[in-house]
Amino acid sequence: MKIENKREPIKTVKNWIFFFKTKTFLLLSHVSQYKHFFAKRKQTSLLLVVTAALILNVFLLNTIAGQLMYSTSLQSYGTVQTIGVAAYKESNCVTLMSDVNWGNVVPGGSITKTVYIRNEGNSALTLSLNAENWNPTSATNYLTLSWNYGGQTIQPNQVVQITLTLSVSQSINGIETFYFDIIIVGTN
Repeated sequence: MKIENKREPIKTVKNWIFFFKTKTFLLLSHVSQYKHFFAKRKQTSLLLVVTAALILNVFLLNTIAGQLMYSTSLQSYGTVQTIGVAAYKESNCVTLMSDVNWGNVVPGGSITKTVYIRNEGNSALTLSLNAENWNPTSATNYLTLSWNYGGQTIQPNQVVQITLTLSVSQSINGIETFYFDIIIVGTN
């Protein structure tokens, strides 16, 4: 019996080795079956990490850019005067437009505002645009008012949509607020 007992531990070790090899083989065969799954999972995880980093980066850049742009913005305002025509805020000509609040404008940028012009007279007109009474007067060196009106004739009671554009020079300096008068004249 003593001899059998000496062999018993060896037999037990062999059984454990066999058991370990069998289970390891089974485990490896299962892993190889799911190799494609794990590879896809790694790609998905990597994609999520990269996406999160990009979103965080864009958020931080937009926040910083927004703060820089806000610190260089200008407060602006313009009154609208018309001769021979009327300026309205909407196409059905209910609310007269007496002023334009340009809001905050930034160096190198531009802002557009839509105005509806109706010929209030009884003969065809063409329009002209002027910007006057700039305050401060140096604003004319850095600010430009333009529109998309092409010179077409406007018949009595006809309404045309016009876009006014205020462009600001990148090199604007020494101006924090400004205002001016927008003059739109209808002539025969």
